[in-house]
Amino acid sequence: LPLRGIKEKADGNQKQFLQFKAESDTNLACLLKMKENVYTSPDIQNEMIKLMGVAVSRNVVSSFQSFLFLTKMIDETTDISNQEQ
Repeated sequence: LPLRGIKEKADGNQKQFLQFKAESDTNLACLLKMKENVYTSPDIQNEMIKLMGVAVSRNVVSSFQSFLFLTKMIDETTDISNQEQ
């Protein structure tokens, strides 16, 4: 899911989502109106992605810890030349 547009000034998915959420959140709307420190730079976006990944990983691991048994299913696919991918 691309967060930024092709150009930095273009509205990517993250900026569009924030603008959508700001319609119902006045605090977010005030924050987005600021010209500085809007926390949408590429570095901040990458850090947010990492933090979300850590949160998802922790959630998955914690749900696995409650299982008595696990199973692993492996599948393959081949391309047109019958090579395994």
